[in-house]
Amino acid sequence: MRHSILLALLGVLLPVASAWSDGFGFEPSIACGFMADQGLRERGGYRKSGSTHQCRTQRRDLIGGGEVNNSIRYVAYGDAQTVTRLELELKVNSMSAVQRAHRTLADYASTLTKAALHTGLPGEIESAILSAVDGRWTVEGRPVTLERRVGGGSLYELLFRIE
Repeated sequence: MRHSILLALLGVLLPVASAWSDGFGFEPSIACGFMADQGLRERGGYRKSGSTHQCRTQRRDLIGGGEVNNSIRYVAYGDAQTVTRLELELKVNSMSAVQRAHRTLADYASTLTKAALHTGLPGEIESAILSAVDGRWTVEGRPVTLERRVGGGSLYELLFRIE
């Protein structure tokens, strides 16, 4: 009797635990809350925006040391039922506290990696974030990228992405 109950529970839990690695993604209500403990709470819910669905947080200002601050936000993208891409966006507007902004992104990326992939942020990704260098990696079978974009009203943006 106990074995049949245990096997039944495993049959229910294993597909849930492996859903991300199979490419199905996350339930939006779970993915949208991944960064809430870091002060990045989604606003407006998970909704259609163009050809995709998404939830996003307000930008959180980081100390910039000048007239403008650096800021960070979290966005989760997918279809109506499933989130398949997670992003942290760091907007750098001030070079006076840029290392602190990069450190914040690395810390938040670590939190997101633990929540989504159940593992720590690899050292080579942390180093790339701290140096603001583009890169592509595979973590727990998932593509992870760091992209540096120039323009758009800021000095540059760093996008940390898990797909």
